[in-house]
Amino acid sequence: MIDDILVWGQIVGIDENVTKSTISVYPNPTSDFISIQNDTNDALSSISLRNVSGQIILVSKKNHIDLTPFNSGIYFIEVLTKTNKYFNKIMKF
Repeated sequence: MIDDILVWGQIVGIDENVTKSTISVYPNPTSDFISIQNDTNDALSSISLRNVSGQIILVSKKNHIDLTPFNSGIYFIEVLTKTNKYFNKIMKF
C-alpha cells in the first residue's frame, strides 16, 4: 500500500526464455511468401503465424510459407525448435 492506494494485479509479458537471433525471416515486408532461415543447430519443430489479436491462423513445419490467402497487415511468426522459441514481426502488403 502506498499513500492509501493498494496496487495489485497480474504481470503480463513475454516469456523470458525467448531468443531473438539466429532465425531469419525474409523478405520482410512481403506480398506473398516468406522464408525462414534457421542458423541454429536445432531442427525446426513448428512455425505458427498469428494475427495482431494473437490468434493462430496457420501452423506449419515448412520453412517456406505462403501468405497470399491473408490480408495486408502485421503478423507475428513464432518458430519453435527443440530448445528455443523465436518471434518475429512480419508485414504483408
